Amino acid sequence: MQKHPSGGAPLTNLEPAILFSQDRKVIAASPYQMDWQDIRARFAKTPYRHALADKFEAWARLATEALFIEQIWLGGSFCSDKEFPKDIDAVLFFRHPRPLFKSEERDQFLYDNADVFDRAVVQEQFSLDLASIAMDISRISLVNFAAYWAMVYSNGPDGTRRAFYSVPGETLSRQET
Repeated sequence: MQKHPSGGAPLTNLEPAILFSQDRKVIAASPYQMDWQDIRARFAKTPYRHALADKFEAWARLATEALFIEQIWLGGSFCSDKEFPKDIDAVLFFRHPRPLFKSEERDQFLYDNADVFDRAVVQEQFSLDLASIAMDISRISLVNFAAYWAMVYSNGPDGTRRAFYSVPGETLSRQET
């Protein structure tokens, strides 16, 4: 995972999905690692985008109470220069708070935390288009899911390649100013 090359620069000159040197060598690629506070400062510049970021933070508070967040990949129109993105696209990589060995235990955990995991609930209440990946799945499944979402997030709706960001879970608490 590459460090974010511009350190949170303004919305102009958004990073490409893959950044090449003049001699065509890859020098950086998505997902660019960036703390949540830097993502917020960079992409929540208007009242509309600020409200989306506030909703994301409300969801993140609930999520961090229910589970351990390793990383969240953020992409889509929120991580672009689109004036009015409809939501924030996110892939949550998480660990359960305790081992859940039986499928009934996992089902109950998901049911008890519908406000964190249920796609329809999360979309309606938090304007978050969420996919969730438990880190306790097989390694090959984890690799396959990550490859799939990297492909999805790297391709814009107009066929262009675009960047996305990896946010460490520990950076999700909002810093009061």
